[in-house]
Amino acid sequence: MKIARKWVFAACLALPASVGTASADSFMFAYSTALSMTDAYSSRGVPLEGWCALLQQDRANYHRFGKRDPDDEGDPFFTTPERRAMMTGKCKIAPGVFTDPGAQVRSGNREFHLRVQIYGDGQRITRIRMTDAF
Repeated sequence: MKIARKWVFAACLALPASVGTASADSFMFAYSTALSMTDAYSSRGVPLEGWCALLQQDRANYHRFGKRDPDDEGDPFFTTPERRAMMTGKCKIAPGVFTDPGAQVRSGNREFHLRVQIYGDGQRITRIRMTDAF
């Protein structure tokens, strides 16, 4: 009996780590949005840099301040500052896309229309994938 227990314990240890975390990175929801001039500045007027910062401001503008671009869709999750803060460092966009979207938007040369896909475990965000929406 002792040998059988050791065998089961050893077999469990040999399982890939991803088996226990498969649901930690599940698709949660998606929405489309436009990152415009109002999303390129913080609520205090500070210029924002990076995809996550603009996306956080976009969601704050949508949910808190009512500053919505015509192409902004709602989402069921980013309704509080705490949930919007979960975006930090989780935004991924295709290689070759602008590294400084804030400067592009503020220059008046560009507005980004994105499809945003949120992954996580239902309570936490593990990654955000962004692609061109148009």
